[in-house]
Amino acid sequence: MRIDGLPPTVIWEEVFYMKYADGSIIRLGDRVIISGAFRGVVVADIDGAEYSNAFLKEHWEYLKSGVLVDTDFGGIVYYQHQNSNGEIFERELHQENKV
Repeated sequence: MRIDGLPPTVIWEEVFYMKYADGSIIRLGDRVIISGAFRGVVVADIDGAEYSNAFLKEHWEYLKSGVLVDTDFGGIVYYQHQNSNGEIFERELHQENKV
């Protein structure tokens, strides 16, 4: 509702980025270790609006938040929240191959 003489209401939208246990932000191209046993590569960072060429923004931005990871156990997996399903992300030490 607008009251004459007052500016329209501004809605604040806070963006939450998925992070590693050390607090650093998970980024496009990161090689990750999931639950200490599985590996994958971040192919879309929906929070940061970064998408690889194979995973276009137009196809995935409807998800609104999270990351897509190309995993060694099940192909593409969508993780919406930090530690989704109790899984813990670690950054793999060697980051040479970006997406």
